[in-house]
Amino acid sequence: MKSPLFTGSPCPDKRSAVLIVVLAFLVFLCLIIISLTLVLQTESQAAHYYAARNSADLLAQQGVEYVRAALVTAEQSTNNWATAPGVIYYWPTNTTTLTSYNSISLSSGPTNGTASGIYAPPDLNRVVYSEDSLTAITGATTTNEMSVGWIYVYQNGNETTNQSPTISTANPIIGRFAYWADDESSRINLNTAYQAANNTNSLNHPSRIDLPSLFGSSSFAQEIYTNALVACFNSPDDARRIDPNLAPMISTNRFSLTHDSYSQNLNPWGLPKIILTTQQRLAGTNNGVANTNFLNILNTPNLDPGPIGNCNLNITTTGVPAVVNLISDYLTNNWPGYGTSFAQKYAVANQTATQTANQMALNIIDYVRSVESTNLVCDPIRGNLTPTLFDQSAAGTESLSSIFGTSRHPLITEVGCWIEPTPTYVNGAAKDYRTYISAELYLPTGYGTNNISVPGNQVYYLEVQEGGLSDEIQIAATGTVTSPTTATSLPIAWVSGGAAATSGVLSPGQFCVVTLEYEGGGNPASVNFPSGQYPGRVSFKDSGGVLWDVAPIGFPGGTVSDTGLELVINSAQWSATYNGFVMEVNDPRVNKNKTDWTSEHKDTMGNQPLPWLTTTNTTPPQDTVSGIPGTALSTNSLYFPGPATNVQSVADLGYVTTGVNIATNGVPWRSVRLQPTPVAYRTLPPDWALLDLFQAPLSSTNHSDLYQPETTSSNGLVSLAGLVNINSSLYPFTNNPAIVRTAPLVALFTTATNVTATNPAFPGIAATNVGSITLAANGTNYGAPVFVSPGELAEVQGLADGGEATESNLRGVVDLAAVRGSTFRVFSIGQTLKQTPAGALVLQAEQYKEAIILQDSRTRHDTVLWKNISQ
Repeated sequence: MKSPLFTGSPCPDKRSAVLIVVLAFLVFLCLIIISLTLVLQTESQAAHYYAARNSADLLAQQGVEYVRAALVTAEQSTNNWATAPGVIYYWPTNTTTLTSYNSISLSSGPTNGTASGIYAPPDLNRVVYSEDSLTAITGATTTNEMSVGWIYVYQNGNETTNQSPTISTANPIIGRFAYWADDESSRINLNTAYQAANNTNSLNHPSRIDLPSLFGSSSFAQEIYTNALVACFNSPDDARRIDPNLAPMISTNRFSLTHDSYSQNLNPWGLPKIILTTQQRLAGTNNGVANTNFLNILNTPNLDPGPIGNCNLNITTTGVPAVVNLISDYLTNNWPGYGTSFAQKYAVANQTATQTANQMALNIIDYVRSVESTNLVCDPIRGNLTPTLFDQSAAGTESLSSIFGTSRHPLITEVGCWIEPTPTYVNGAAKDYRTYISAELYLPTGYGTNNISVPGNQVYYLEVQEGGLSDEIQIAATGTVTSPTTATSLPIAWVSGGAAATSGVLSPGQFCVVTLEYEGGGNPASVNFPSGQYPGRVSFKDSGGVLWDVAPIGFPGGTVSDTGLELVINSAQWSATYNGFVMEVNDPRVNKNKTDWTSEHKDTMGNQPLPWLTTTNTTPPQDTVSGIPGTALSTNSLYFPGPATNVQSVADLGYVTTGVNIATNGVPWRSVRLQPTPVAYRTLPPDWALLDLFQAPLSSTNHSDLYQPETTSSNGLVSLAGLVNINSSLYPFTNNPAIVRTAPLVALFTTATNVTATNPAFPGIAATNVGSITLAANGTNYGAPVFVSPGELAEVQGLADGGEATESNLRGVVDLAAVRGSTFRVFSIGQTLKQTPAGALVLQAEQYKEAIILQDSRTRHDTVLWKNISQ
């Protein structure tokens, strides 16, 4: 038997191969384990960094929420608040002084100037590495540092603003954030701005904010305006695509531009402002429904407001009485921030607060009626109190306590009476003594009228009213008219019975005389006309029944004397040549009370009255040329624009007289004062505060949704786009150096085109003085650290401190100025920190956020929304 071919142990090569396979598997397994370990470590690190990044984002969002909460707090606390970049000031409801303000910072606070290293404050204006590499906030090519303090957050949620925070191992610091909120309304809105020159829109239109003052070219302004009308810009950077040459200007002026700015447009009680128009078509709509917060006095919308017959005179929820009573309610209430009312400010003896307020309300309404009417002459609104509400339906039964508005018409400036020394004989028998009553009419310059015909063959009326009754006698006037500079008396050939006579034309600045011829009385030494026993008025009407003016003629038991006018005339005081006794007024508007008239023993019929422009010792003061009480008086407020126009600016209220009284003598040459407030009158609400009650109507334009007010169903007008907030100093960056945004203010004051044309430096000077709140020499700061009303511009140096004429500097400007924005841009930075066992802080992650916060007036008045625009 054969033996086996192979005997002994297995082949060593085979064992080696198995070993290699096992080793390879172990190596591969180790590699997998290592890879998994590395992946897990990477995932852990990624998760850590992701969590740190999210934490930083939430911390940055905390800054946005702080600003949002501040806005809600201010708005829900009171109706009286003002904003500036970085801060809100608000006043308690019904506060009596502006020094009692509260403030809410819209930033994480100022730095202490000593923190360094990891504790160093952040610069929110850091360089943005984009195509232009400019700073984030100011858009400057060099850093204008805007550092704010950190708010540190502990693990348990507590926060501290201490810039050297306490380190605790039990409650470590986990992060910090810092923020600052800009007020977008202190910038120029590219969607609404255009230019001041060659702009046909009304003076209060946002398109008059002047872009050429920023870009130096009207062509750039035209390009922006044209494109905005086609499609709104969604950011200022959108405008860069228009023109390559415009792109760098948009970038470098980033600090002054916005695409979305709204400003609240409510009165001091948080209600819609009253639009200074009688026309529904100019008042706009509220959620598609016609607005009612205007001078809604007409029987039918959009009628000519001049004829009294077009006005609704009944005491209803609309019409003249309702509007008068609405305005009167505001004027008799204490004005928030001042503790007194306008009725108290203009109070006089024997006249109630309601009568004072009614008179002011009527003057405002009659001013607007006259501007908007096509008529050269507008009947004044007349009425009585029954007993506390104004009742215009009582017109025609006036007494000396009746209230008369001040509309556009020739004014009675002088009244005289002459009785012939011998009676008139009829068939040889003595009859009555012939009596002549003359009324001098004056047509002021600047009344929106050229010439008013006073033909000799035209039948006019001198209507004598007594005790609510009237005795009308038709007469005819003849003769010529003369300028007030003519030294001699007007030669007049008076006729009666409507006989033909020479025609005359009453031109602006001239006087003429109309005489009523009457046979009355029995005693040539003392003739009563008509009876001398009742208060009465002389009313002058044209043949169409349009009332030109009304003047008082007497009071019970009086006689002709230096204290009043009574038609009880002693014939010895007169001669046929009119060198006798007359009564004259100082201010032709202030002629409604007997004590407004001065007895003169020199006839000036046909010429300027002797007491013209006479100063009086009065509180508040009269209008003066210099602005200083007691100096030469100004006739600048004796003005009516129109006819057939509309109120261009709320500052037009500066033309409305405040001197008319009904219970005692008025104050001549005094109107709503839009000038610095003298020291003696600073305890009273300033006249410029009155502007906060009203707004001028906005003219209709293309793309009108940009310019028309944002509305709510409950509050009517809430906010307007494109206004410029005059509170332009940035908080807390008020020192070393202070940061003030002046370019939008220059664009605003360029709106005063008449001033800019004669003084090109005016916009820059005004912007500097407003930015630093530099007051006029006799200007007043009422205790607030910011402007609380656009009308407060009157207190600033170089604006309205040159006397009555300089009030025109504010026309249009106050309409486009704001003190409270509704849109805010928040710059916020959040950092996640790790606290080491040794107490050091290590930065883990950082997020930078920019967001827009909008007080959304389109849904609810108190809703504040926000949206992120970059991060």
